[in-house]
Amino acid sequence: MPIEPVDWRTIHSRPLIAVPDCWKLCGGGFCCSSSHPDLLFRLIPRSGSGTVVIYLEDEYAWLRANGHIVCGEENGAAVPAFEFDFGGPSPLILRHARCSYLGRCTGAITKPLLCRAYPFIPVFGLDGGLEDVLPASIVDATLQMKEGRRPCPLDDRKRLEAALEKDPALSSALRHPYIIFHTQAAAAFMASYREHLLGWEGFHSLSGPDFWQAWEMAYLGRRLVNRNVVADRLLSVYQALTARHGEFLGKITECVQ
Repeated sequence: MPIEPVDWRTIHSRPLIAVPDCWKLCGGGFCCSSSHPDLLFRLIPRSGSGTVVIYLEDEYAWLRANGHIVCGEENGAAVPAFEFDFGGPSPLILRHARCSYLGRCTGAITKPLLCRAYPFIPVFGLDGGLEDVLPASIVDATLQMKEGRRPCPLDDRKRLEAALEKDPALSSALRHPYIIFHTQAAAAFMASYREHLLGWEGFHSLSGPDFWQAWEMAYLGRRLVNRNVVADRLLSVYQALTARHGEFLGKITECVQ
């Protein structure tokens, strides 16, 4: 029996923890512009030039099929895809687009789930229960480990927990195996990243712009995550979810809702 599609209509009709004009509270939209004064990167776009937004592949397909405006498609070109082969029959696919709205995107595009849950990623366990809450970006996670803080004034997981508790329909929609799988992927990635970052010499010996420029080279050079460990963990999660629910990584957005 085919698995039911993700209920993206419900998910995208709820504000989650979004606060209107919250970008004004952190001095210009930290999540939308990476405006920390030490982030003087050489290759990653600099502060004030925007950020990269991520769409789950099935989310991206639903948004396009239902007439939503997707970031990065202003000229009609498809948003680039990133594929991660974890050993399953289908890869994990994410769409990534450059966003230059600097927090002023309301009414211009439909925000992806990741933006709407910022500054968090809820991690759902195999049974659908809330297992963990992670920082929503790699810069957030690194700042938290390095400085013990994040610039976002909404950095309070109770907001996310309250949103899920008071809205059973939203909670149910987010507990789809497809979404569980992707939150577990984020958890596997973050676990490997934290381990390697703490073991990286520069984490302890460098600070300020020197730290971030060295970090940029290490991160882009794939020295701070073990892809094989992440893939093994993700394959285990995929197999467990498939045993419970059936195949969920295929074309599950065929029916426009």
